[in-house]
Amino acid sequence: HYRQDFDWGLVSNEIGTPYIVLHRESAFMSSPKGFNWYSGLLKQLNGFKGQHVIVHSEIAREVFVDSGYIASKDISVLGNLRMDEYVTRVKSYNNVHFNKSSHIRKKVTLFSFIHGVGLEALMPQWPENHNRGYVRLFEHVHVSIARLAVQMRDVDFVIKPKWGGSWITKIETVLKENNIDVNKIRNLSILPGTNVHNLIFESDVVCAFQSTTMLEAAIHAVKKVIVPYFDEAKYPEYEGYLHFHDCYHLFDVAHSVDEFEKLIIEGLEKPKRVDEDLLRKRYALFEKYVSSMEGDALDKYVNVINQVIKERQCV
Repeated sequence: HYRQDFDWGLVSNEIGTPYIVLHRESAFMSSPKGFNWYSGLLKQLNGFKGQHVIVHSEIAREVFVDSGYIASKDISVLGNLRMDEYVTRVKSYNNVHFNKSSHIRKKVTLFSFIHGVGLEALMPQWPENHNRGYVRLFEHVHVSIARLAVQMRDVDFVIKPKWGGSWITKIETVLKENNIDVNKIRNLSILPGTNVHNLIFESDVVCAFQSTTMLEAAIHAVKKVIVPYFDEAKYPEYEGYLHFHDCYHLFDVAHSVDEFEKLIIEGLEKPKRVDEDLLRKRYALFEKYVSSMEGDALDKYVNVINQVIKERQCV
């Protein structure tokens, strides 16, 4: 992903030091057009110059190998290191069959999204042209969260962007344009730095779009996971860029602003445990795109890295 990585690979080869890349998460590969775009990007590069690449999912491995960027023997699918503790924690909670919140005040979390999320092949993160990307969806979803916070003062609402700065400014601006001052809503917080997994555990309702947080929240047996699927999300030209679109039936999908708010209220007022068949399907989806439900990624990484080092030393 970064130009300096190629230099590291070339120099490492020259001095005989194993060069192993731990690939970052790549949710955009989970859409058909995102997969094709990334494959095309890899085809423009002159092949991998190190010893081994470790990716999280079989989808990622497929795009690396099919593009000709790396030989199949030099890439491993080992899952996501940061998921080990979370998976163990979730399974422990699910096995107790809790049906009630473990916290006093109820909480709704929106994992925020940028205008160009998943549309890397078409536009920048925040296109200057507001006729491109998920602009209206961004506005309607964030404004709905703020308005519900005003109406339900006994519930905490959290908006979680991946980073602060301009992203927070975008949220505050769109709320201000709708006559909402976020600073005057005491039960609404914008928290870019908070721990994602702790936030999921603390929440009764999770809202997410184009993010693996959809899958991370979905493996928890007592969470309502809502996906906003309206406005630009239904544009035909963006259909092939929607992450996990073929699995939307495993979530609570809102087809309008009104339905989005209705589902949030329903999740707060009528919490219920996910049935076992649906939970199994969500587990399978998590394993396909994120990590093993065994929570054993760390052990796998250690074994493969040690093996690659050993093989290099024998050369």
